[in-house]
Amino acid sequence: MAVSYLESLAWEYCEFVKGYYVKRNVSIKKYTHKPGPDLELDIIAYDEERGIHIIYELSEGWNVSWSEFVNEMGKKCAKILELDIGASEVFFVSGYAKRPRFNINEEISSLNRKFRDRGLSISYLNVPTFLGSVITGVRDKLRTVKSIPTIYPSLRLIELLIENNFLVEES
Repeated sequence: MAVSYLESLAWEYCEFVKGYYVKRNVSIKKYTHKPGPDLELDIIAYDEERGIHIIYELSEGWNVSWSEFVNEMGKKCAKILELDIGASEVFFVSGYAKRPRFNINEEISSLNRKFRDRGLSISYLNVPTFLGSVITGVRDKLRTVKSIPTIYPSLRLIELLIENNFLVEES
């Protein structure tokens, strides 16, 4: 399956900046051997220090309504539980531009109430917020490394933008 720029960026961020062990495009059916429709997760990363999994589901835009989007998030969370991987943080990142008619934070809170007791913590990030986290992470990483390796082209681009003052830190 084709990998979006957001998936590439999330992989590079998790692996190089955060130091997680990362798997991309993971088929849940392959790991659970359960009947029913398959579901593929974009990024599953393991944070060894905290002993938890970090899961990213990314999309430049969804061709569904906000209520359908939240319903899909709920279905994916239920499927994630089938992996039986223990405590996990799940991030849904979307470039979905239409304003919701309801408060997305209330919907995320509702999903958290539903899944928290089973070990999932769920967050929604819009693309600018996600990019802000990545840029901050790259800035922090550049304090400890000379430069970012070439196998991380998205992070190298961010490094170039930082070095040439195209991404100025807010004071």
